Amino acid sequence: MTNTPSVYRRIPRNGRTAREMAERTGMSVRTAQRWTSEPREVYLDRAAQRRARVLALRAEGMSMRAIAQDLGITVGAVHYAIHHDENTSKRMPGDVELPIDQEAS
Repeated sequence: MTNTPSVYRRIPRNGRTAREMAERTGMSVRTAQRWTSEPREVYLDRAAQRRARVLALRAEGMSMRAIAQDLGITVGAVHYAIHHDENTSKRMPGDVELPIDQEAS
């Protein structure tokens, strides 16, 4: 049990959208989003665990489709987890990597 006041605890949506929750309770959509969203740290931790699981399954030789089906996520999410390492720099489409002697100073 946490010491967080009940006012600040996450309210489960139970499959409803934020808009449906807002209409049902008479609050704004943004308030419904704030009250029902999980804390960012929790989301990032869960995403990191999923990414690690995807990479482990891929290392075992599973296909992207099999991983997606096993984890209940889309093939696109599996592809993204495999090909976008969180430690790599962000590149834009069309970026060209210059040889070291031609880089701009």
